[in-house]
Amino acid sequence: MVHLTVASPFFHEQEAKPGNIKRIRSGELAATAIVIGTGWAVSARSPGWLPLYASIGISLVFVAGYEYQIAHPSADDGK
Repeated sequence: MVHLTVASPFFHEQEAKPGNIKRIRSGELAATAIVIGTGWAVSARSPGWLPLYASIGISLVFVAGYEYQIAHPSADDGK
């Protein structure tokens, strides 16, 4: 079974890698805007800013995860 993730060797060995990374980063930006926008909207209707801070933290975790996978391809485990 082939797992096609950002960390997979298949992703990193393609000639289209730069374009793939550009598209992933565009997706990161769009997802971050949606998540933080939602956190802001919930915070605006709440007594505190915790939802906004949580949405920022969640976005940072996801972007850091994708960036780590881009920078550190997974090794072939022989399966």
